[in-house]
Amino acid sequence: MSLEKQAVEEFKNNNFNESLQLLKKFIETNPNSYEAYNFLGIVYLKLKKHDFAKNSWEKAFNINANYIDPLINIANLFIQGRKLEIAISYLNKALLIEPKNFKLSLMLGNTYMVINKFEEALENLNSAIKINPNNFEPYYLKGLVYNNMNKLEDAIKNFNLSLSFNQSHQDTLYSLAISYREIKNFVKSKEIFTKLYELNNNYNYLLGSIFFINNRICNWDKYEENLELIKNKILNKKKSITPWAALSIFDSPEIQMINTKIYTDFENTQKKEIDIKKNTNEKINIGYFSGNFCNHAVAFQINKMLQQHNTKKFNIYLFNFKNSHNNLIKNEYKNIKEIFNVSDLSDLEIVNMSKKIKIDIAIDLMGFTRGNRFNIFKQRCAPLQVNFLGYAGTSAIRNMDYLIADSTVVNSSNRQFFTENIIFMPNSFMVNNDDLDIDEINFKRSDLKINDNNLIFCSLNRNYKISPKVFSLWMKILKKVDNSILLLNYADDIAKYNILENCKNFNVPKQKIKFLEYTKSYNEYLSKIKNVDIFLDTFPYSAHSTGSSALWCGVPIITKSGNSFTSNVASSMLKALDLQELITTNDEEYINLAVNMAKDKETLKKLKLKLKNNKLSKLLFNTKKYTSNIEKAFENIYSLKCKNKKLVDLEVDKLL
Repeated sequence: MSLEKQAVEEFKNNNFNESLQLLKKFIETNPNSYEAYNFLGIVYLKLKKHDFAKNSWEKAFNINANYIDPLINIANLFIQGRKLEIAISYLNKALLIEPKNFKLSLMLGNTYMVINKFEEALENLNSAIKINPNNFEPYYLKGLVYNNMNKLEDAIKNFNLSLSFNQSHQDTLYSLAISYREIKNFVKSKEIFTKLYELNNNYNYLLGSIFFINNRICNWDKYEENLELIKNKILNKKKSITPWAALSIFDSPEIQMINTKIYTDFENTQKKEIDIKKNTNEKINIGYFSGNFCNHAVAFQINKMLQQHNTKKFNIYLFNFKNSHNNLIKNEYKNIKEIFNVSDLSDLEIVNMSKKIKIDIAIDLMGFTRGNRFNIFKQRCAPLQVNFLGYAGTSAIRNMDYLIADSTVVNSSNRQFFTENIIFMPNSFMVNNDDLDIDEINFKRSDLKINDNNLIFCSLNRNYKISPKVFSLWMKILKKVDNSILLLNYADDIAKYNILENCKNFNVPKQKIKFLEYTKSYNEYLSKIKNVDIFLDTFPYSAHSTGSSALWCGVPIITKSGNSFTSNVASSMLKALDLQELITTNDEEYINLAVNMAKDKETLKKLKLKLKNNKLSKLLFNTKKYTSNIEKAFENIYSLKCKNKKLVDLEVDKLL
């Protein structure tokens, strides 16, 4: 047996050092064997000697400039090292040699997609289709590209083409179901998820995706059984549900943290540091990162605060992930130094841009909500990184230094389940815009097709937050309060049908349920809310921006406090308004409070007057004071970093 064949045998048996020595001996007598050098690089790679591997592949290519295998191997090496632009240069070099190589076009399409170069990705994937039009893979990748471009109909078209060549490809099925979900075709989405479940019931995040779809359409069959199944999978470190979806079904901060750590691969990541500029006479550079600087709740909440930052102390930059035409955050705000549209940039390019600008504090306004770029923060784009507002839970990212919270949402009972240090804001962590106009559009009850003598309960949270347990409480309340109705948020036809069918289980007439029609503008939405008498909160995902809107419109919220950040947000806002009497701790209290308030018009009137007065006198709706407090926190953590002091929890009201 030749030395080369012996080396192959040793390699197959995982004896990489022996294989290496045999190859070296073979190359001594065969110095022009480009295939041997290519194999030598593969052995070095197994031995984790990456520089030697790269050198071997380069020698192989130098011997035979038409041999593309070493170029592909070098490209894969750089892909593993997340140096994708360099990888692309090697793949393009190989493509010049073999322009009709299907594998190369596919690899280039995929790699361009990862760095958000979508047009280049499509060009290469179309080339792959021309070479092999009957292969499922380029259509699948095109679907992913269009999905990333938010061209969901095009994504669906290509996923279906992919399935026409490989009907059981699991990744395509999952991606197609997600796309149908995002265009709100929940029936089709569930159908495809179910098909995938029949093929592989252990597919990552599938069980949670099906559970979430059922919640979107208010189908609560086997709710508790499936909830327990997801919980057990999380405890066994299985990928069963995304962090964002988990917030709406678990009140356990421990379960939420474990689940998010699985998602971010927390245990296998290392903390990184970036030096901070230490000239304290310079302004602090703050970067806000989001894809929701548009007609979105986060933008409505934070809009005025961004306008009120102290430009003598801070430079404010916005990094916009979404190329949207309806951005609320406008360039003309004088105190925003610059807005960057980074929708076409890769995560690494955004990280490098942030470093070049010397952002001192990077603020993630998204967490794990749709369109997030959490890998930017995982890689670290600034010396200090802060999780704020967009995601009500721990990021479980080692490089996320702080979470902005308050002592209600993060307390002594749940503090251990947050991987970040905590900035405890006084009053509430929830920032608000105190300039919102609720009288610009004057909606009346008659416009909502509701009689003036009806007592209007509402819950305007999204319908995926409605659990069967909470729904049962609402039904008990409606049965106890004559002439009461429950106004729910806009819902699609199947969700409406399921909700009304569930009413039958409690002998509640479906006429007692009304649905808000789709609202075009935020001011119109606010004008409708002000007609409501009492807001009934959901659990365990309590009202966030919706609750803030209700309180601004003078509508009292009855909430049930829980164990997690998510379940205590409404409680946080109510405490900040000195309305603790609206916070309940169990189901019985929740029902009794709602019924008593509804039946006692004088008490309800006094409560609404208290809310009206406290809205003006308390600090929940004082944007100027909130901005001052958060700036105090930013200055403090910046100072700690500059002095190389340990980052610790901060209570803002105790800072000098």
